[in-house]
Amino acid sequence: MPTVNSTATAALANGTAPLVELHAAVAGRHPVINDENSHAALQCDVAPVMMVLDHTGIPRIVLVVEDEMLLRMRAVDMVEDAGYTAVEAVDADEALVILETRSDIALLFTDIQMPGSMDGLELARAVHARWPPIKIILVSGQLKLSRSDIPRDSRFFGKPLVSGEMVAEMRDMIGRDR
Repeated sequence: MPTVNSTATAALANGTAPLVELHAAVAGRHPVINDENSHAALQCDVAPVMMVLDHTGIPRIVLVVEDEMLLRMRAVDMVEDAGYTAVEAVDADEALVILETRSDIALLFTDIQMPGSMDGLELARAVHARWPPIKIILVSGQLKLSRSDIPRDSRFFGKPLVSGEMVAEMRDMIGRDR
């Protein structure tokens, strides 16, 4: 049946998956002639429909924060190998500006030791406090951190990074796009 008119509203189902309620005016089988304007109109019934949105086609965004260009490029390659889109920042200050202007960041991938007003660990703590849904991966070639040193549900990896391990961890933390 053809759809004549529809409206949609979005809501969260149990706080997890977005739902869309569609109110679709579905054309009836017999047209009704409107004599006043001499236009044909279709008799319609309104039928509400609920469905869960499929986000598999929506790319997840990873914010990569690394002051060394070659290491940042390598991290971006890993993000893209995992099937995600990377947004780059050279320090925590730039990362915070990005986070304040975007609502689509799913994961923060940050080096710990870098210049600026805060290091990567301070950035991770700030992100965890202000944007709790954002997952966090911290990396360092000089520091060794334990679970108690990093925000809850975050991960720490020592450099050099193993690409396959990083791809698997990102997919585990925020899901698969491919």
